[in-house]
Amino acid sequence: MLKRKKVLQGYFSVMIVALILSFQTVSLKASELEYQEQASDIILASLKSETERSFLRKLYKELLFTPVWMRERSLSPAAKELFAYIRNDHTLNRNGKLYKDSTILEKMAENIYTENRNIYAKVSLEFKISQLYKGYT
Repeated sequence: MLKRKKVLQGYFSVMIVALILSFQTVSLKASELEYQEQASDIILASLKSETERSFLRKLYKELLFTPVWMRERSLSPAAKELFAYIRNDHTLNRNGKLYKDSTILEKMAENIYTENRNIYAKVSLEFKISQLYKGYT
């Protein structure tokens, strides 16, 4: 059972990275490009104080400090996919921390977009979803 879970998580890790890379090449509207640039600047500035070995710093350095999970007006397809995988993973304990964190973060994202929150709130949630991704994989 544990081996199967590790294989599934490994598969998911490879797939999510492939999704991230494929969605980065999609043509974006001018406002979305502006959001991406501003978010990248905030991510870079926020992670300067992190150590070189920090998970977030390593991840976003590989991604050229581009936001992966949050977009200007909605969650990215990769974020939606991550939440769906966790929600549908029958090996996860529904009362466990990871599952509960996923549910909370998905609700937070919904609130951020319905309340039209600022880019700093989105980047903050971006980092939290990245930590969720790390915990799941």
